[in-house]
Amino acid sequence: MARPQQFYGAPQMMAQPQQFHGQPQFGGPQFGGQPPSSGSGKVIGIAVGAVVIAVALVVTLSIVFWPGGDDDAGSTTTVTLTDSDASDSLDVTLRAPKGWKLQETPGDSSIVTFVRRSETHTNAELQDLFVKIRRGDVVDIDAAEAVSIAVKNCAGYGGKFEAAPTAGAGWKKSKSPITSDDHGYSTRQDAAIIAATAKTCLLVIGYDVARSTSQLTGKPRQIVDDIADGKYVTRVSKH
Repeated sequence: MARPQQFYGAPQMMAQPQQFHGQPQFGGPQFGGQPPSSGSGKVIGIAVGAVVIAVALVVTLSIVFWPGGDDDAGSTTTVTLTDSDASDSLDVTLRAPKGWKLQETPGDSSIVTFVRRSETHTNAELQDLFVKIRRGDVVDIDAAEAVSIAVKNCAGYGGKFEAAPTAGAGWKKSKSPITSDDHGYSTRQDAAIIAATAKTCLLVIGYDVARSTSQLTGKPRQIVDDIADGKYVTRVSKH
């Protein structure tokens, strides 16, 4: 099978809970017998009111803190990215997707990466992996996911990206993903780009690697799409 084509001149790194409608109904059918005294009625009324308040509080807290309800659960970090072929350095404010972390490379200010919180490979190790994958080499790994964010010179990228209907202002997405199935593993690469200054762009590439196409998670692609829709990269400016 053909080796995957070189991608974009890429950087080398590379329910809400159920809503309850109306207040819960308390009490059962009314049976015969003498009505409670006025004192007992007050006590029952206070007890029922307290239960209603408690239930409302639980529902409210569930909506606010329900796991997965906030897809922007990571902390916000501002990094300065620069690259030898870019005209300007960029200050980029990022927020990691839920379950992911932002990983920097010591001594390399050109790139940062979103990886799963459980990821143990360094950026350098992931970089080597993705370089091998782009060359079509055999790699000894069952799966890998990463979303690389780098500053690049905008020259040469115009024909490979296009504005998409869902993309946010200024963002463009790759015209088609790069996919391959070779040497016993499958890969998919998705990308988005935005011009931060006249000549300097921010390039985002999602890498999804697995033993078979059916095992690709699709999460890197989703993060790239979300970034192009205005999530996770909250601010880009000239340094």
